[in-house]
Amino acid sequence: MNNRKRRIILISNNIKLGLMLIGTLIFLCSYVRSAEATQLKNIRIGDHKTFTRVVFDFQNPVRFREPVIKDKGELSVVFLDSTITTAMQLQKLLDRTKRVQTIKFTRQGSHLTANITLYSPSFNFKYFSLFSPNRFVLDIYWVKTPSVGFLLKKPLSEKRPEKAFEEPAVEDKSLSSLFRYGQLQIYLLVVLVGLNVITVIILALLSFNLLRKRHAVDFRDHGGISNSLRTSDKRVFSIDSRIKEELGKYDRA
Repeated sequence: MNNRKRRIILISNNIKLGLMLIGTLIFLCSYVRSAEATQLKNIRIGDHKTFTRVVFDFQNPVRFREPVIKDKGELSVVFLDSTITTAMQLQKLLDRTKRVQTIKFTRQGSHLTANITLYSPSFNFKYFSLFSPNRFVLDIYWVKTPSVGFLLKKPLSEKRPEKAFEEPAVEDKSLSSLFRYGQLQIYLLVVLVGLNVITVIILALLSFNLLRKRHAVDFRDHGGISNSLRTSDKRVFSIDSRIKEELGKYDRA
């Protein structure tokens, strides 16, 4: 009975481990799907008293690098594994703000870089991401009130339509190769977890079959012992009967 209990506990533990591995496999598959390229759908800009908020709306959750200040009045942020529609027009959006001069995009491998040019060179910034819907929010805080020169827009005669996307002269091949290497590692990990799940299921089935066969053998052995005991009882009864007959003959003599 103790061996039987140990085997049952072993089978239950194997089943629990298999369920855990299946959950891990599902999580990794969802992570692989989230690591695929997401599309930038829209951009919104809002001017407030002490800061300007720039919101990037994405189709799926987006990964990004920390925004950096490239030059006076220039800020850039890299969105990993992202794309943008070339039909997006930003001129009407920029006409409604007094703080953001231009927003241009460049692509490096599978990554998308947003280059933001401001009218004022004195600013700080904070950033965060939100979900449902998926957004990247960039808050630009003005260190001091921008002078009139920075707030004045260019004359209408000098305005030119801004392109939402510009292809770079040279692509960053190292970033794209690094991304492909990371995806390969994720796929290999998913395959390894799947093989472990299959192994655990096979071991659980083998343990169950072994336990069932052992139970059948124990039952047959128990039946054989019972039959041998019944045979021994018959022999003892026969010997006892003969002894009684012999004693009866002796008494009559």
